[in-house]
Amino acid sequence: MQEWSSGINGCGHIVQNQNRLPADAGLTMTPGIIEDSAQPVVQRTIHIRGVVQGVGMRPAVWHLAQQLGLAGYVRNDADGVLICCRGSLGAVERLISQLQTSPPPQARISGIEHWPWEGNDEARFSDGFVILDSHAGAHPLPFKTGVAADMATCPDCLQELFDPDNRRYRYPFINCTHCGPRLSIVGSLPYDRANTSMAAFELCAHCQREFDDPQDRRFHAQPNACPKCGPMLWVTDHTGAVLSVELSVEFDQADHDPIAVAQAALRAGKIVAIKAVGGFQLAVDACNESAVARLRQRKHRPHKPLALMARDLDAVKRFCRVSEQEQALLQSAAAPLVLLDAKQFAVSNCEPTIAPSIAPHIAPNIAPMQRRLGVMLPSSPLHHLLLETFDTPLVMTSGNSVGEPQCISNHSAFEKLAGIADLFLLHDRDILNRVDDSVVQVIGGQPQILRRGRGDAPLPLPLPPGFDTAAPVLALGADLKNTFCLLGQNGAVLSQHMGDLQEPATLADFANSLALYQQLYRHQPHCIAVDAHPQYHASQVGRQLAQQQNLPLVEIQHHHAHMAACLGEHGWPLCDEGKPVLAITLDGLGYAPLDQRSTLWGGEILLGDYASAKQLACLKPVPLPGGNAASVQPWRNTVAQLHGAMGWHTVIEHYGELAAIHAIAQQPVATLVAMMEQSLNSPLSSSCGRLFDAVAGLLGFSTTGMSFEGQAAMALEAAIGEQDWQHTQAFPSHACPSQAYPFALQQQESGLWQIDPAPMWHCLLQDLKAAAPSGLMAARFHQGLARALAQCAQQLARRHQVDHVVLSGGVFQNRHLTVALSGLLQQHQLTVLTHSQVPANDGGIAFGQALIAAANMRNAPCA
Repeated sequence: MQEWSSGINGCGHIVQNQNRLPADAGLTMTPGIIEDSAQPVVQRTIHIRGVVQGVGMRPAVWHLAQQLGLAGYVRNDADGVLICCRGSLGAVERLISQLQTSPPPQARISGIEHWPWEGNDEARFSDGFVILDSHAGAHPLPFKTGVAADMATCPDCLQELFDPDNRRYRYPFINCTHCGPRLSIVGSLPYDRANTSMAAFELCAHCQREFDDPQDRRFHAQPNACPKCGPMLWVTDHTGAVLSVELSVEFDQADHDPIAVAQAALRAGKIVAIKAVGGFQLAVDACNESAVARLRQRKHRPHKPLALMARDLDAVKRFCRVSEQEQALLQSAAAPLVLLDAKQFAVSNCEPTIAPSIAPHIAPNIAPMQRRLGVMLPSSPLHHLLLETFDTPLVMTSGNSVGEPQCISNHSAFEKLAGIADLFLLHDRDILNRVDDSVVQVIGGQPQILRRGRGDAPLPLPLPPGFDTAAPVLALGADLKNTFCLLGQNGAVLSQHMGDLQEPATLADFANSLALYQQLYRHQPHCIAVDAHPQYHASQVGRQLAQQQNLPLVEIQHHHAHMAACLGEHGWPLCDEGKPVLAITLDGLGYAPLDQRSTLWGGEILLGDYASAKQLACLKPVPLPGGNAASVQPWRNTVAQLHGAMGWHTVIEHYGELAAIHAIAQQPVATLVAMMEQSLNSPLSSSCGRLFDAVAGLLGFSTTGMSFEGQAAMALEAAIGEQDWQHTQAFPSHACPSQAYPFALQQQESGLWQIDPAPMWHCLLQDLKAAAPSGLMAARFHQGLARALAQCAQQLARRHQVDHVVLSGGVFQNRHLTVALSGLLQQHQLTVLTHSQVPANDGGIAFGQALIAAANMRNAPCA
């Protein structure tokens, strides 16, 4: 039997391979009931809830029923899959047991219920066991079933794709019940062909026979098609002119095979726009430095790392180190982008802005100043065909203009990408829902989703105990890395990555996707949950919806939502005998409307649960000179931190000869110091993200400006080599007696504890004066921050009798900090809860908002 990885399960871990039942498994096909004289004959209705449509559930039930000699039927309904069957008690029990323990690989079962069927309609059982058409019910009730995620090409389809004797040989849209597009093509439920973009393609006789045959693995595979009846592929130039002989000859391809022309164009250094599963992608040869530079210039993306796609695992291992966990992620049905360590990395301590040579044969401008590469395997038959002849990877980045959402239509691609792409590889299957690639890393031995997209969304998240009777909630998330969440009794549907809502086009796409999800699931919320920030676009949309629909509006503090999201994915009960947890929440910025000292948080230790949270400690607040400008110019944060720690005049007096200080002094520092001293456009903030930027700015990483969020902090972490990290655990600093930079822990009159980085800055400047390696200084900063946070959390946990600590917020995408802090907390016998299936960044905020709103709207108090 064929085996393959089925992706990331509900807990964010890799599901063990499950045998898939082939059509010729040799099961008994004789209809009717196998009588067992030792057991009574019973009639049962069985209902399966979860993601159970479009994943092969009905044919799997049919096979099992035939094998067990059951009579009856199975069909889709608005709530999932409904089974009515008659047979021996043991056979019915075995059917239920098999469904629970061995469902189809891509199914996500949230519950199975069964009860006696009281009907006497013998006609229902006279034809053995059959599969009936879908039935949504007569009333427009909310759908409780889920929409399946798009799935990478399965082994069986891949074998057929390259089999010259198969009628789908080299057909770029081959699929079956176990793979292919799902969310990206669905327009409404139930998941039937008529409700997808495949409705435009009438099945040929051969495909129809497969579609109708329960023994065929394409039984009711809604995207089923072949070259005779399905979508077609073609190639055009940037003006939209369809491939001509002259165009073919330009790339040494005399035929009209679109794949061959695209391959030749890529080898010639051209940029090709590809209509993929969930949106357009821009491809270029990853070994061609000038081609990569041209893509960056045209796309206005000077520094942000570019995603890579390689033909197979062997190709990936030529330029990256791949662990068993990372291999399983790469080969899963989700086929996400996985962050992998490059095999080679070299960086100059004197000139840290020079792009390193990161791996054999890979252009150095793929991921400037990074030790890791984002890599994925082909996620569709089209990608498999395109990569077939490439031993080295291709860049495969989102097809969009800077700041805008990924293009999904041919028309929008020509409109938005004509100035970027030289060629367009197109097809006529419409993309109804934009779904970008998922992004995953392995951290501390566990997978961590950084972005939910293709393969993961919209798989529902299970609700923790106590939320089973929760009222429906619509949560709208944050403005950066936005997702939204529909919470109901059967789970929480967290949307795919929407993007950053400051851009009008992304905000419009957010509104369209929100309307579609509510229509798909017929979700009727009882309240709207939003971030408390008054200027978030997502919050403004939520306030308008609440007013229009006369619904309660729940405004939720940003870091409380971070904490709740992590608790939720760990199944923390709603009512746990009143026991709270500590939460260390570190990110760039979060609005705290009730804090009179600093309304801009970002480095907090909270005590709370779903219902409430209280701030116990924070990083010492410092000004953000220039407000939002400080989030894109790290030198501003460096000046603010150093001025707060010792005064800028002292810095110049003692360290003015340092190249780093001299470079910063070329900026308008005097103006910034005056702004901070007069509190002009310099709000106080405890942001940990800005602390990272300040350290990075002093060490020469993106000092004067960043072209993407997190650039300086990513470069700071990437500067740390294995030896740097080991040295911090063995050798003291030039300036400090311990291997980690010190932080001060002080309690304010209000009782709030503050973690003050001032001692760290003194040691860092001394190390800089002694010409210590930048990687070593970066490592000592990470270790010092981890120790300060652990020390503070350990004291607070003992004082408040807490034994669980949540780590949440975008800073915990940093592997070094997360691993170091987790280890220190565990040494203090504290249980650490980190993110796995929900992003630690703002992509998880909506899930936390939904749980908090549901907790506060529950009708009955905890017993």
